[in-house]
Amino acid sequence: MDFLDGGKDDDTLIGDTGDDNINGAEGNDRLIWNNGDGSDIMEGGAGFDVLEVNGADGLGDNFNLKTFGPRVIFERLNLGQFTLNVDDVEQFEINGLAGNDTLTVNDLSGTDAQLVVFNGGEGDDSLDGSKAVLPLVGIGGNGDDTLIGGAGDDILRGNAGNDYLVGGDGDDFLVGDAGDDTLIGGNGNDTLRDFLGKNTLISGVGNTNFAFDAGSAFNSNNFGTSNIVNFDASKDKIRLEQSTFTALTSTGSGGLDSSQWEVVFGDAEVEGSDALIVYNSTNGSLFYNQNGNEAGLGNGAVFATFQTSGTSDIFGNTTFISSNPSLGIGDFEIA
Repeated sequence: MDFLDGGKDDDTLIGDTGDDNINGAEGNDRLIWNNGDGSDIMEGGAGFDVLEVNGADGLGDNFNLKTFGPRVIFERLNLGQFTLNVDDVEQFEINGLAGNDTLTVNDLSGTDAQLVVFNGGEGDDSLDGSKAVLPLVGIGGNGDDTLIGGAGDDILRGNAGNDYLVGGDGDDFLVGDAGDDTLIGGNGNDTLRDFLGKNTLISGVGNTNFAFDAGSAFNSNNFGTSNIVNFDASKDKIRLEQSTFTALTSTGSGGLDSSQWEVVFGDAEVEGSDALIVYNSTNGSLFYNQNGNEAGLGNGAVFATFQTSGTSDIFGNTTFISSNPSLGIGDFEIA
């Protein structure tokens, strides 16, 4: 067994093959485990310390985080199995790399853990944080990822692929990115952000912000249509970013004014509207009219429709029914 000791400074300590005893001591230290290393005892020591784990590239890891008294046990349940016995570490960074990786985060209460970050990488990755209490950051890659948060304030981002993101409790921030994604809020005050692909954004029990932000100006060629499910005007908001909806000039809560908003009763009326945000209350379609009072929509298009969740069959499959909620300028935030 090798013994690695840091000092008073901020150290980076890397184990090797075999079972190591790693002690960060004082300072803000980074303790690194790479695929092929052994089962190690890791002590972060004083300061804010990070444990970085790099999985088996391309093979698909099955990781698990749990407690053993006041200590955290990090283990791999497949491939070359190992166990890390950890104390005095505040942040855990798990890099799955390529392959279909899985991380399960259990309740780590009573330990020094404050944050878990999961980078799934390439492949169809899964984060199960449903039992977690601390905040989680879950980042998928180019595959079809499933990221489930817990009781903390979580950040979940699917990136490319058809992703399934669930916030859970806490005030969560969910981003789908490219692909046909499903984003589900939970019991907290959540933000669901998506803009590419055909997405389903489902309101939770708490206040939900449905955020539309492409990071660039709206273009109908690459801006998808999102289905907003269970929108509740008494608690939910539709957030439009000015960097995407560039014709909008208002800011703040309820930022639309009456000249920028119109309710119509058929899609044929949309292109004739002078308003920038046009809502067809007959079929529940929401449009961006980039051209304003000029003919056509310019680079604008329909960007959202509305549905309500119906009954579930015996297999747990839920049906969705088109809906047309009553919307007004107070349902929007311009940022």
